[in-house]
Amino acid sequence: ELEIFGGDMYYVTDAYVYVDVLSPGRLFLSVKTGLRAADYPGTVVGQFYYPLEDLIATFLTTTKIRAEAELGHELREVVLGRPVRFATDDEHDRLAQARLMRAAFRAGYEKVYFQPEPIAAAYSYETTLDKPENVLVFDFGGGTLDITVMCLGDPKRRQVLATGGIPVAGDVFDQKLVRHKLARHFGEGSPYGVRHKNLTVPGWIYDTFANWQTILELQSAEHKRVLQDIAQTARRKYQIEALINLVSNNYGLKMFDIVEQTKRTLSGKRGAEILLEGPGFQVRDFVTRTEFERIIRAEILAIDAHVDEVVAQSGLTVDEIDVVIRTGGSAQVPVFVEMLEQKFGEEKVRAIDTFSSVTAGLGVIAHGVAAGEIGLKAHTPADDVLPTTAKHNRPNVAPINLDLVQRRIRAEELGVELGELATEQALICIDGDGVATAVPYPKDRFEQKKNIRFTDIGLPDTASALMVAELDEQILLLTSHYRFVLTTPRQMMEQQKMS
Repeated sequence: ELEIFGGDMYYVTDAYVYVDVLSPGRLFLSVKTGLRAADYPGTVVGQFYYPLEDLIATFLTTTKIRAEAELGHELREVVLGRPVRFATDDEHDRLAQARLMRAAFRAGYEKVYFQPEPIAAAYSYETTLDKPENVLVFDFGGGTLDITVMCLGDPKRRQVLATGGIPVAGDVFDQKLVRHKLARHFGEGSPYGVRHKNLTVPGWIYDTFANWQTILELQSAEHKRVLQDIAQTARRKYQIEALINLVSNNYGLKMFDIVEQTKRTLSGKRGAEILLEGPGFQVRDFVTRTEFERIIRAEILAIDAHVDEVVAQSGLTVDEIDVVIRTGGSAQVPVFVEMLEQKFGEEKVRAIDTFSSVTAGLGVIAHGVAAGEIGLKAHTPADDVLPTTAKHNRPNVAPINLDLVQRRIRAEELGVELGELATEQALICIDGDGVATAVPYPKDRFEQKKNIRFTDIGLPDTASALMVAELDEQILLLTSHYRFVLTTPRQMMEQQKMS
């Protein structure tokens, strides 16, 4: 906020600083999981609202530009992996794929194909085979568990025998660890209120606390006020204050990072420490592998039963499964490795590239589609219709200009060719409409001629307020609305080149 004085005029106004939209500032986790949520149309980043499709389109735009630079030609078609089931019900499953498809079109693709991720992993594994095999793929990542049974090794006999999946995976395990091991250190179950009317700190606070997607909601003014009111009469005041400090200092995501690392440690050790420190709080706890398995017991049973269901759907017996492929981070958790080895035999269970097998398989499939060897349904922009399930409500915040963001991504990835500049200075002007323009400073022409037309050097004929500055010198532009833009002449010329 600035105080401005000018003669007998005085007023206060806000100052706005030009910020690179690609600079670090917001972490997104499990974006794909959000596709199935009808009540999650997008999110606010800084001053702008990003529809979820645009958020994903920015990522797909970057990967498209990099792939085109690597291959040396434009890409118009893409094969995208998807879980076997985004959601348990068909309506939300269709919504998720429709939103992902829209994001791909907004990234510039003209045809979009989809392939379930475990099938893609199976294609990757098939490149190593020299004989037919019945293969079960156990693809267990952060958002979903996907299973498929296929006959592989002979393109003429290749067949998908069964697929299945449930929306349970590593993120759920992290949330349950937070809920069972950390919530109690931040006042869960503790009493508050006047002596003759004891109350228990509401459980919804810790349900919100234990979900990385909702913990930021505790930062709202309303929720902070609730926590502060509880702290005034809390029997464990220091724990409620610790919760307020954790939320206020944005330690929620760090907490989930620490818990995830603890979970990974348990895959190699029988126990692991959880150590969380920050302004106004210090938490130390310990969890054993046995305790962790007890915490996720319901999910273990559901996954065990689902594996049996998919095998039954395939028409094969357990003995007829030749190989079981594990891929994805959660597939490394010992309890699930042991489950598969007990069902199918230790000698049959193998791990392949934990984080790249699906991507590699999608590449194999894309090559087959391009060669006409693999048939997949092609989606075109005519199919870009969201189901009625989708909710279009959004906050009263300006939406992001996706086209502008994509231009900036292209400039960041490929650079902006200004050509060879014969000078290290720029001439900057403001035209009659208040638009700022920068051009290389033609020092030699000024030395040779007395009269130079603005249009001869790339300036509008209504140019005024001329100034000369070094190409990388920071300059502050004051707009007609008394807002401020911090930039350099080189950045101005790059943006002009980008239109």
